[in-house]
Amino acid sequence: MIKSVIPILCTQNLSIGYRQTRRASTVVASQLNLDLRRGELVCLLGPNGAGKSTLMRTLAGMQLPLDGKVQLESKDIHALAPSELAKHLSIVLTERIDAGNLSAYELVSLGRYPYTDWAGQLSAADHEIVRKAIDTVSAGPLSHRSVNELSDGERQKVMIARALAQEPTVMLLDEPTAFLDLPRRVEVMNMLRDLARLNNCAILLSTHDLDLALRNADRIWLLQNDGTMHIGIPEELVLNGSFAAAFRSEGVEFDSSRGTFQIRHPSGKRIGLIGNGNRAVWTARALERIGFDVVKENELPPIRVYVNNHSEVPRWTTVTADSRYEHFSLTELIQHHESLMQDENDTSR
Repeated sequence: MIKSVIPILCTQNLSIGYRQTRRASTVVASQLNLDLRRGELVCLLGPNGAGKSTLMRTLAGMQLPLDGKVQLESKDIHALAPSELAKHLSIVLTERIDAGNLSAYELVSLGRYPYTDWAGQLSAADHEIVRKAIDTVSAGPLSHRSVNELSDGERQKVMIARALAQEPTVMLLDEPTAFLDLPRRVEVMNMLRDLARLNNCAILLSTHDLDLALRNADRIWLLQNDGTMHIGIPEELVLNGSFAAAFRSEGVEFDSSRGTFQIRHPSGKRIGLIGNGNRAVWTARALERIGFDVVKENELPPIRVYVNNHSEVPRWTTVTADSRYEHFSLTELIQHHESLMQDENDTSR
């Protein structure tokens, strides 16, 4: 499916923040011109406190903007009646709702109430849509279970199904993977990517799962602490340095070659690494973890580690100016260098 370039939801010179009764308003970000398009998954990233939740709530019409507009299908979102807005936009928040004794099916059914009459009775067509939403997120076995008995991952599936039952053109999800283990986070992210395409809707989710966002998002909105917003495809934002700038803090750097954050230890101890492949990658990770600055350039430091990739039997060789050590496991290699570092520390005291 070809994603649309015509936005469903867009903002015009939007300023977000909080109005104060006796003080000046607190502006989190301003002059935001954003858009969401059919068939795409957009991830909203940024450091804690940057204003991601404030932006999500403003886009959902739950919070008034300080200035500017939010338009949903060319209509001011704050001019729409709640029942009309709910037919076009659904939101899943991080807060755990108290579902009482509702079953998963009954909770998903709540997504149909914008379409029901004054009595709130669901039609046969409504029930079919509810069942389809549940099946779409593979939550069929959960239908008759109490929501209070569900795990975090199961509950999140049900909440997404409820949002789908609204048949929205825009879905907003605030930290949908926050309380899930890694397999469930991967599952939910892949599911949302597929939903955007299958339902031809726009999905925006905020997340701290940087790696999953880089691998799944069609576009990324990257919000910095100073309110600056960078927008682009994931790879472009990595290559132009936007990721490194947005998350830069003392002792933490974004490694654009790996798409991960690296903790820079203050020791400044350099070690050369010669080798390639999986063993070399994880050897570098292990050496960095214990405090080394791993160098792979031509001008290698005196201490070097050679990774043997030409044998099924793992082997590492540490070479210094006056010694040579053979290691037959990565654990052995790391223990050796930890011992050397400890000896150096004891000597320097």
